[in-house]
Amino acid sequence: MTDSATQILQTDIKRLLEAARKDYDQKNWNNHSYFVSELNQLLKKAKDLSPELVFEEIKQAEKDEEIPTSWSSGMPYNPKMKESFASKSKKMIEVINFADKLFCEISSIVTSELSKRTKKHQSISLLKKAIDEIETLKKEKNHSNNFSKWIRDTEVAIEQIFPKGSRHLKDFKSVGYYPISVYIPGMGKTPSESEYQSAYTAGLKKVKLILQSMIDEIETYWEDEPTESIGGSLTKTTEETIELICHKFHTMVRQLRERYDDRETLDIKDEYDVQDLMHTLLRLFFEDIRQEEYSPSYAGGSSRVDFLIKKEKIVIEIKKTRAGLKAKQLGEQLIIDISRYKFHPDCKLLYCFVYDPEGYIKNPRGIENDLSKVHDGLNVKVFITPKDH
Repeated sequence: MTDSATQILQTDIKRLLEAARKDYDQKNWNNHSYFVSELNQLLKKAKDLSPELVFEEIKQAEKDEEIPTSWSSGMPYNPKMKESFASKSKKMIEVINFADKLFCEISSIVTSELSKRTKKHQSISLLKKAIDEIETLKKEKNHSNNFSKWIRDTEVAIEQIFPKGSRHLKDFKSVGYYPISVYIPGMGKTPSESEYQSAYTAGLKKVKLILQSMIDEIETYWEDEPTESIGGSLTKTTEETIELICHKFHTMVRQLRERYDDRETLDIKDEYDVQDLMHTLLRLFFEDIRQEEYSPSYAGGSSRVDFLIKKEKIVIEIKKTRAGLKAKQLGEQLIIDISRYKFHPDCKLLYCFVYDPEGYIKNPRGIENDLSKVHDGLNVKVFITPKDH
């Protein structure tokens, strides 16, 4: 069922609820049969919505194709019989409660599906942050206070990202960080400190793979966030804007080539062309862009910064692959650049944008995953595009 159909069903159930509650408040209980009939129709629609609707009443309804008979077999109306009023009143309450339960369940599904599209970027960022912090935890003594905080923070993030009852939190909690053998008086010796550290490190390596799998799941199966409105989603945050430009850069290059009557255009031939187009795109969203700022000296040399967004303390470094700048040389250059930017007073976040139209980089995601992390306090994000060679 489409989102619009789900929302229509949600509205219809809400309308039925409001009418049923109004009749009940006015002691107009004789309409309960009408509400049962209406609820049956909505229930049939709901059965097409999702197999997640599994409460017992719905299972029974799927079997009998109607609301259980105890709901609809009310006593005939007789004003002289108080029991009849009580029975009908009770059945109206049951109708209201069941419709309310159905409404809440469908609302939960609607909210879950819509929120997936709006929080995709945020969810990936939270999980990447958790992965980045693992490298710092490995250097610390096992089971430190920082580790305890990281466990709780990551559990909360997973609970917020994925639906309640999904396997994700269980997978995260399944990882052990202690030696399998523990000391039992009279039955064995206490594990050594090195055994504790080894088990702790192995656990962090395993949980890193699980968190990366969650990111891959989101990137593969979640719908992309809407990007139609510049005034809306494109300007949510500075990071989202920059990353959107990086992701769509190759698409814009191809569009520039398709000019009417083969008119002249900007053809991206070298790194300077990439810088020109990137600068133009950044100007759409940011006013203070410092171009060609010098970075502090490192290892006896200095270099120019391609773009500095001063207010946000973000540096964007531009690379374009070529015959002499493939994966090995690129990785070496990026490592040197990252080391240099650690000393830049206005660089708190470094974007390394690599344009690879010829496909010289055979494993772009590998380079991105290896270098996109916190390097001694400097947050680094690497984007290589396009990837669909």
